[in-house]
Amino acid sequence: AYKKDPTNADIRSLRAKLLEAVGKNSLAITEYIAAIQTDPKNLYLKDQLAEFLLRNKQYPQALEIWTDNLKNPSLDIIWIKDLFWS
Repeated sequence: AYKKDPTNADIRSLRAKLLEAVGKNSLAITEYIAAIQTDPKNLYLKDQLAEFLLRNKQYPQALEIWTDNLKNPSLDIIWIKDLFWS
């Protein structure tokens, strides 16, 4: 799927999750970021990256992503996560 459509954010996101599942975190973060770059307005992709950072104990970076995305339009869940982790 990636070879047919390397600019598909959902495919990049799925690749990131699979890479993370097999312990290839440096490649996974590259895919999470690439997914965001292909669809920069997609808040769910940004939340996935923040959650990845959270799982890898990179709390300030995760909080920064959530905080940076609180401008309208935003998702309620990002507000909750930002308030909780702050």
